[in-house]
Amino acid sequence: MTRLLHRRQMLAGLGAGFGAGLAGALLPRGTAHAAARPGAGLVAVTLQDRGVIALVDPVAATVVGEIAVDRKPVGAVPSPDGARLYVSHPELGSITVIDMAVRAISGRIVTGGTPFGLEIAPDGRTLFATDWTRNAVLRFDIAAHLGAAADASVGTGRGLALVGKAPAWLKLDPATGLLFVAAREADRVDVVDAHGFSKIAEIPTGRAPFAVTLDRAARRVLVGNVQSADVTTIDADRLVATGSFAVGAMPYSLAVAPADGLVLVVSQTPGVLQFFERGKPGLAARRTARLGRYPEGMAIVADRAIVANWFDDTVSIIALGDGREIARLKVSGGPRIVTAM
Repeated sequence: MTRLLHRRQMLAGLGAGFGAGLAGALLPRGTAHAAARPGAGLVAVTLQDRGVIALVDPVAATVVGEIAVDRKPVGAVPSPDGARLYVSHPELGSITVIDMAVRAISGRIVTGGTPFGLEIAPDGRTLFATDWTRNAVLRFDIAAHLGAAADASVGTGRGLALVGKAPAWLKLDPATGLLFVAAREADRVDVVDAHGFSKIAEIPTGRAPFAVTLDRAARRVLVGNVQSADVTTIDADRLVATGSFAVGAMPYSLAVAPADGLVLVVSQTPGVLQFFERGKPGLAARRTARLGRYPEGMAIVADRAIVANWFDDTVSIIALGDGREIARLKVSGGPRIVTAM
């Protein structure tokens, strides 16, 4: 009961959806290439209460390992080659670097502030992090900052771009080099030029935007608005909002299925995963899958969605084809974020 009360209290403040808007990471890689990647085919689940990363094989539907990290991990993003996994720790002001070949910590980036959502450049050389309390996006040259104090204090200019209040998750469009940042308490998405590293646009959304993902084929950005229970659609090239559609309460995670463009939305309070058609987002969900209590992070690997059920200490594996739950795996320690390796 004490644990449940603590978690509900966290939801009322900054802890609400800590990193949960991690947009579903896709894994559209060839078999030969994937086979050479450390952790290929696995997903990493941050267990916030225990300070652990659980590794799950979604095809075998098993937990295959755990990696101890610093306390209270939140966001996670792999390097493009899968060799490293970067994990944010807002309460510590740092980012842990994991060597996936040996599954152990290999370094730390000291950021200060509260690093939250993470994103990485396609070449793997630059890491971006939202800073919840400094209302900023931080930029790090990985080689320069690994294991050293990062030059990311307010006013440094080159390593910091100011954005709206309480930036949660962010997504990089590799086609344009633009970062789309969900500013939760500003009710907008800010667009940051990753090259010049300055804010170039502000796009109004619904209330309390949190999750953000990119639909590359449709050239649009999708933003989950927690308090208005809807998803805002943004033209990724014109940088304007083009509409919105209603979803279940507290949408904390979004993803786009690579095979058919279905938009997947995790709604936290009803505990469901909704499937919407790309061309018909305003209609009722094509199907709805039941999840555990207070689901949050989600990733897509092949034909499956993997969702962390925070209050149940479980992970659901859902078939994209028919929405059935293939398995529900027991994990312990507050599963929040799911990241495809």
